[in-house]
Amino acid sequence: MKRTKLAMVALVLVIVMAMPVMVAASPWDDIPQKEAHGEVFVPVREAAYAHGLEVDWNHENREVILMGPFGDIFNMFPISEAFFGEFFIIEDDRVWLPQGTLEFIFSSIPMVALAEPSRTDYWQLENFLVRESVLSTDLPHGEISLAHIEFMNDNLYSRTPFSYREKMAARWIVEELLAMGYDWDAIEVQEFAFVEVYEMDTLFNMNWGHVTQEWRAGDIPQRESQLSQNVILTLPGQSERKIIVAAHYDTLPYPGASDNASGTALLLESAQRMMEHDNYHTIVYIFVGAEEVGLLGTYFFYDSLTYDERDNIVLMINADVLFEGPYFLYGAGAHPRVDEEELNEIAIEVLALMGMEIDLEDAQDIWWFDEDTIIREAVRFGILEIPTNAITEQIDAIAAEVQYLYDIELIARPSGIYGGSDHLVFVYAGHTVVNLSGMERTENVEDFPAEIYPMPEFTGRLLHSPRDDFHYIEYNWPGKMADAMRTFSIFLEGLLLARF
Repeated sequence: MKRTKLAMVALVLVIVMAMPVMVAASPWDDIPQKEAHGEVFVPVREAAYAHGLEVDWNHENREVILMGPFGDIFNMFPISEAFFGEFFIIEDDRVWLPQGTLEFIFSSIPMVALAEPSRTDYWQLENFLVRESVLSTDLPHGEISLAHIEFMNDNLYSRTPFSYREKMAARWIVEELLAMGYDWDAIEVQEFAFVEVYEMDTLFNMNWGHVTQEWRAGDIPQRESQLSQNVILTLPGQSERKIIVAAHYDTLPYPGASDNASGTALLLESAQRMMEHDNYHTIVYIFVGAEEVGLLGTYFFYDSLTYDERDNIVLMINADVLFEGPYFLYGAGAHPRVDEEELNEIAIEVLALMGMEIDLEDAQDIWWFDEDTIIREAVRFGILEIPTNAITEQIDAIAAEVQYLYDIELIARPSGIYGGSDHLVFVYAGHTVVNLSGMERTENVEDFPAEIYPMPEFTGRLLHSPRDDFHYIEYNWPGKMADAMRTFSIFLEGLLLARF
C-alpha cells in the first residue's frame, strides 16, 4: 500500500515537472521597442495605457502629462523635450522614452486612493506598560545613545514611513520617555494622514506612489489608514520661549543606525539628562515621522503652530546622520533674504553657473526653481553668505568652549543649514537653525559616495544602504559611533543650557 502511494506521488511529481512553466505576462511584452543612445525606448502612450494610466499632451510646452486612476499627476519633473533632450524622441507621431525611465515614473504614480484623514485611540496611557529605565545618567555622555542605537538597529529596523514598523518605533520612543519618569501630560503623539500633508505646499511634492516605491518601502507594509506620527515631548523652562530639537526616527528599508537612529538616540539621551538640569528655555523634543518621503512630519508639525507659536521659537536644532564619518559638523545660521531686483540678478548668475542656457522667464517654468532654491544655490556657489546673528555667534562660542573643556572637535560649516533634513522647513520659514551631522571627507570615499551635504568637501558613506548597520559600522570603524555620540551629546547639552 505504501509503495503504491509513493508511486502515485512520484507520477504526480513527474507530470507537474513536465508541465510548461507559466510565466505571468508583463505589461511591457506587447509594447513596441526601439534602440537609441544605448537604451531601449518605448512609446509613452502605449506603455501608460498598459499600466492603467491616462496620458495627455501639452502642445505649447511639448510635454507629456501622466495621470493615475485617481487623477494624480506625476509632478516630480516635467516629462518634456526640454528636460530630457535627446532622450525624448518624437517619431511616428509618438513620444518615446527609455523603458527604465518610464518604469521609475510609473512606480511613482499612486494606484490606490488616498485615505481620508483619521485618528486612532491607540495613543492612550492605559495602552502602555510604564517601567523604569535601565540606563543611568551616571554613564558617560554618549553611552545611553549607543544602547538606544543598537536596540533600534536590531529590533526596529526598516522603520519605513507610514508603516506598522514606524508605528512600533514611535511606541518604543513613548515607552522610553515614560521610563525616564516623564509624565504622560508632557508627551503628545501627533498623528497625521498622508493626504493632510500632500495638500500642503511642501518642498518635494511627493505623492503616495513615491511612498510605496520598493526602494523606499521595502517589504514592510504601509498602514491602510496612511497614518504616521510625531512624538513630541515638552520640557518647561524658566522662559516660555522655546528651543525646538528634532530628529526623524523613520528609515528606508535598512537598519538605519546612522540615518537616523543616531539622531533619535541623541534626543532620548538629552531628554533623560536634561531632567536633572534647570534649563532657561522651554525645550520641545520632536521625534519626527515620515522624513524620508519629503520631511512630511515636520511640515505637519510646523503647519499646526499658530503664528504666535512660530514667533516664540528661539532656535531649531536638528540631528541627522551623526556618524557617516569621523568629522563632526554643525551648521548654524539663517536663510539669507534679498530684494526682488537682487534676486533676479542672482538667479541669472546661478543659472549660468549651473550650465543652464535659458533666460529668467523660461526658468519660471522649472518646478524646483523658486526663490528659496535660488538663494540656496547662490550660497553653494559662493555668491551669497549665510548671515550671522547674536544666536549664531553664541553657538560658535559654546562650540569653542566644549571643545576646550572636553577635548572634542567640532567643525563649523554654516552652509550645513541646507542639508536635506527636517530643519529645512524652519530654515525657509526664516528661523535660525543648527544642523548636526557626522560626515566623511569626500576624498576619502571611493566606493560609496552619498552626496547629501551641500558642500563639496564632505559627504556620507552609509545612509540609504545595507551598510547603515550598527554592527557593520563598529566592525569597520571601531569606536567611531562612540566618539560621535559623546561629541554631540556634550554639544547639545551646552546648547540647551544656554540663554539665547
